[in-house]
Amino acid sequence: MNLNYELTEPLVIISYDDAPLTDYTIAFPLHVQFGIPAEINVISDYIGVSGYLTKEQILNIYGAGWNIVAHSKGHKLLIDSFINTTVNIGDKKIYISEPDFFKHCPCKIYEGNKSEEIITGSSGKDSIGTFVQLETGIKGYYSANARIGLTDESIKEQIISCKNFFLKIGISVDHFTYPWNAYDARSQQIVAEHYISARAGSTTAINERGSINRHCLNSVDFIDLIMEGKLEKVLNETVRKRALCILFAHTWDPRFTANKLLTLFNELQKRGIRIGTRNDAMVFFEKS
Repeated sequence: MNLNYELTEPLVIISYDDAPLTDYTIAFPLHVQFGIPAEINVISDYIGVSGYLTKEQILNIYGAGWNIVAHSKGHKLLIDSFINTTVNIGDKKIYISEPDFFKHCPCKIYEGNKSEEIITGSSGKDSIGTFVQLETGIKGYYSANARIGLTDESIKEQIISCKNFFLKIGISVDHFTYPWNAYDARSQQIVAEHYISARAGSTTAINERGSINRHCLNSVDFIDLIMEGKLEKVLNETVRKRALCILFAHTWDPRFTANKLLTLFNELQKRGIRIGTRNDAMVFFEKS
């Protein structure tokens, strides 16, 4: 496939989240076969864990010209979340809808002017619902209107330490992807201080010239687009607007197959859309 297009033309980035082993066994060989670059969004704590890429595999992908993108240290949610039930003094469980977002890290619980820092442990489920365990009992009372979130220092660690990890193994990481595609003003500011760009989720994959927010890049799941019959419409809009389009996927998703990836390649080729990396995108907008 011919990828030599002018910078004035539209650009598509193919982005893979979480760096599971299937990035290497399913997606990477097809990209190599057709000479198509991409990016992988790596959670530094997961490197070498069963089912995820090893350091050697990541270095091999990096050597093939892909962007390695920081996806945080431990894939924690960088925004706050409401709790589900009241919390009483001495309680050692906080019931929340997605406890894995906050397990094993310093957090805070707050309501109005009242707050306290807590250290979370494992997550679980009982007859009341899903919860995150606390190392020590809560000191105050909080209603179901209270919120839980990472402490400021914990957010900084999630965002910055993964970048430092990659530097130690010889990989320059200039871009970030928000865990769970979620961010707020606080996390976005920290990311902007340490990375050139950041990808988030959206209802659109289109990033238009003149209105791009480099630390809140739009993206959508291209498997969803294929399954819903919307891929061609999105790519046609990309061409019409000469825009940056970011299409992500999770190769651990049972719906992800080699045939669907080839469908994406073919639709891009039919329209002559350049496929590049996040580094290419930054140059793309500087020269557009």
